[in-house]
Amino acid sequence: MTDTLYASRGVAAMETKRRAIGLTGILAAAFAAVIVSESAEAQGYQYYAVTPCRIVDTRYPNPFQPPPRNTTPTVITALYPPTSETWWPGPYDALNPVGIKVRLAPLYDGTGNCGVPSTAAAVSVNASMVNGNTLGYFNMWPSNAAFPTVATMIVGQGETVTSNGAIVPLGPYSTGNPDMYVRYSTGQKPGSAHLTLDITGYFAP
Repeated sequence: MTDTLYASRGVAAMETKRRAIGLTGILAAAFAAVIVSESAEAQGYQYYAVTPCRIVDTRYPNPFQPPPRNTTPTVITALYPPTSETWWPGPYDALNPVGIKVRLAPLYDGTGNCGVPSTAAAVSVNASMVNGNTLGYFNMWPSNAAFPTVATMIVGQGETVTSNGAIVPLGPYSTGNPDMYVRYSTGQKPGSAHLTLDITGYFAP
């Protein structure tokens, strides 16, 4: 009974979130991209376009990515929103973000090189959630920052592929730490999706 109540309330709250994000989220994301671009330019960073390079595909293991994705294909598990999402009535899950390496990283299968240097301060990406099986939303943010209030994209239940472009600042570079985090939030569990990230460029001095 409790699970049914959570599921019903979760779908309603997520649908409200989806409608609220709608155009507002698109405009906010575009505005944030402009701010990131202007901020990068003000700090002396230049944008370098690259041939689109798939740096993450969780359907394949990648020895360069944090465990367990370094040895096995690993879906992104959907979690209830964290406590910072004050619009959500609960229940909540711990943040538990998934770490991603993009600087000096090879292609999704561990071969080649995507060409993002250690000096990169932000990356432009095309993100896709593949085979998402529950209504939710997807966030990307730098590894040294708090969970963002604006979603990168909304994942519809049963959608084969959901994609969106974004500019994501990166946390301080360290060979042993992720450059950015991702999280799939939902009001109705269980849920999961695979993630692909295609790098299209980066900001660097």
